[in-house]
Amino acid sequence: KWIKQQYDNGNPYAEIEIANRYRFGIDVEKDINKCIEILNSQQSAVANRVLGEIYYNGETGKKDYLISEKYFKESEKLGDVESEVWIANFYFLGINRDINYSEAFARYMSIIDRIQEDKLPISIKTNIGVCYRFAYGCEQNIKKAVYWLNYGIEYNPYYKYLLAEIYVDRDTFIDKVSIGVDYLNEL
Repeated sequence: KWIKQQYDNGNPYAEIEIANRYRFGIDVEKDINKCIEILNSQQSAVANRVLGEIYYNGETGKKDYLISEKYFKESEKLGDVESEVWIANFYFLGINRDINYSEAFARYMSIIDRIQEDKLPISIKTNIGVCYRFAYGCEQNIKKAVYWLNYGIEYNPYYKYLLAEIYVDRDTFIDKVSIGVDYLNEL
């Protein structure tokens, strides 16, 4: 009731909350078109980011990376760091363009220089680790790769595999060989 009242009064956060309720069918019938309508009525960074996510995920029935990127870029202009990460990931993954690790790495580092480490999304931490591991857009730095990849081992077995490979194959990490073997056995 309170959220509806705030929505009716034009509270932008309430509008996003109501839009997300329509997006996910929370306490209302799921209606992605109503969600998009509410979000499009706002010109906020969060609304644009959510619209970017909707089109990226194909929640309208079809993935549309071009529209998704348009919304992320608008959100980025309004100062949304999460949208900056999305755009950097587009360069890293080659979405709407050729893969450009140098641009992705530069964007990641720009974000890392401004945001507290504990507030960074996992995707930026692990992608930086991959960049350092394989010299994507930067000089190879295995110690930095290990540092950043460790953030991802709980989320994706690929990062555990990369760490196991480093620990087992590198003299620098001779004290971690058993950890690497354990990781490989877990996979």
